[in-house]
Amino acid sequence: MSGDFLRASEFFLYAMERCEPDSEGWANGALGAWNGRRNAAACGSRHLFCDCQRCAALPEKPAWMASPEALVVTAERVVAARPEAPTAWEMHGVAHWGTDWSMASKSFMKAAKLSGESGDVESKARYSKAARRCLEQLRANS
Repeated sequence: MSGDFLRASEFFLYAMERCEPDSEGWANGALGAWNGRRNAAACGSRHLFCDCQRCAALPEKPAWMASPEALVVTAERVVAARPEAPTAWEMHGVAHWGTDWSMASKSFMKAAKLSGESGDVESKARYSKAARRCLEQLRANS
């Protein structure tokens, strides 16, 4: 809540490491750590893999956040542990962003559906927009 996203990410990592792997608590820690770290992007891009000079000066990321491939593996585990959580599907969609537009779109559509079912109209709209952007990229690359 203080806006210190890097510190928040570190606390979520700490909590994650103390939970049973692939448990709901572990997944919640992974989601918090991932979201905190991407919000800590010094340039404001919210891009976990930004290589600008400002973001490159941040502390090293944990191995599961160090590459798109590693993030995909963790995102798969997170959605398996928290399939009812829209944010888990958001993480899954972001992990596939730019590498598998079809999968990213499906993940954002799932996040939108779950958000709608819980009455979160704002998140539903945001996830639906992300799913449409993925479909546009998929068509453009075909």
